[in-house]
Amino acid sequence: MLLKKLDRKYVLDIFRLLKWSVIIQALQLAGTFILTLYFTKENFGALSFLVSVSTIFEMAVGLQYNTAAIVNEKARSARSLMLISTGMAMLFSAIILATILFFYFFTPALYNTINSYGFIALLPLIIITNFIFNNGILLLKYAGKIRDINFFRALYVVAMLLAKLVAALVWGSLASLIYAHLIGLLITCVVFAFRFRHQIITGYRQITYSEALLLLKTNYRFPKYSILSNIISAAATISFPILITLFFGLHNNGVYYLTTIFIFQPLLLIMQAISDAFLQKIKLMFYENKQHLLEFIKTQQKIILQILIPYLIIAFIAGEFLFSYLMPAQWLEIGKFIKFIMLYYLVTSIYVPFSIVADYMNQQRFLMIFNTSLFLFQVAALYFLHSIFDFTFVILTISIITAIYYGFINFYMLRKLKLQT
Repeated sequence: MLLKKLDRKYVLDIFRLLKWSVIIQALQLAGTFILTLYFTKENFGALSFLVSVSTIFEMAVGLQYNTAAIVNEKARSARSLMLISTGMAMLFSAIILATILFFYFFTPALYNTINSYGFIALLPLIIITNFIFNNGILLLKYAGKIRDINFFRALYVVAMLLAKLVAALVWGSLASLIYAHLIGLLITCVVFAFRFRHQIITGYRQITYSEALLLLKTNYRFPKYSILSNIISAAATISFPILITLFFGLHNNGVYYLTTIFIFQPLLLIMQAISDAFLQKIKLMFYENKQHLLEFIKTQQKIILQILIPYLIIAFIAGEFLFSYLMPAQWLEIGKFIKFIMLYYLVTSIYVPFSIVADYMNQQRFLMIFNTSLFLFQVAALYFLHSIFDFTFVILTISIITAIYYGFINFYMLRKLKLQT
């Protein structure tokens, strides 16, 4: 039994996270099902487009010092880097807002062009609220606070769903869906800031100018390599909704978005629970016993495969049948679309353990090159194929390309870690 190879605390942490993940996912699926009765595919496509754009900006605004924090051995330095990155994110979000306002007042024609999908003025606020929430979760992972992680993830989903359900019942418009998403984020961030207000205030008071400067200098590799790498990585994964919208329109993007929510979000939550628990162990193993870490990763990947393969087989065989009974008629495309992106989720999920280890291994430069080439392949496939083949064929082609790439990088990282043992 593979679970026997993992220590008891680690397995218990996974199950604690999974228990809450199941509850959160049940709420999200039920809420999203109700929302499909009130909002159109185009509405969901527009929301997905805006969230994807904000996520890509989110990778840059903190200059990746939040990533440097989680691989730092010293708790105080990690906390300081988190606070520095949050301050930088606020500054850059303000600059983005000022730029948008400049376009609005002085070049209205250009503003209308970049605002063709609407709500660009909300972008800076979505960026910074998303950044604060994700930074908070990262810091809780670093500290091993499982209970707090579960609470704030549940709050995030509940606040978001309640706001969207009110918007659906009262207005049912695209504007109400976008504003509800933002309100849900704001509620979560306000509660987080209030819950940890003393730690945040104390942390900022403790940071000296010389300490901040030293931390920025010693962690220069993260803004130098990780920003571009993570932006391009996001462009190769998270930006799917942006590319789909640009080449195939909001309708198809809405189908893609709901497919990820109904079929692959449960899978992602399982992977998230494993990676959250793994993050607490990786630092000790990396610095003290790399051979143990290598075996640990291999065991994790086998467990992930044991979970994924049965789940994906069931989704492949029964997905279309189930959606024909459960969903409104206009959403039946989801059931047919599932099989075209399954390979992508299978291979990227196997890579999850190495996505955490890569920063410890100082592989930022390699990942930047890898993510750049993957993104260029994806864009080229969309550009040359979208006018010849239909949406599902193009997505299948991109899934195969992405699976091959991640298969290669998984082999490379295994070999690299083995050489370091």
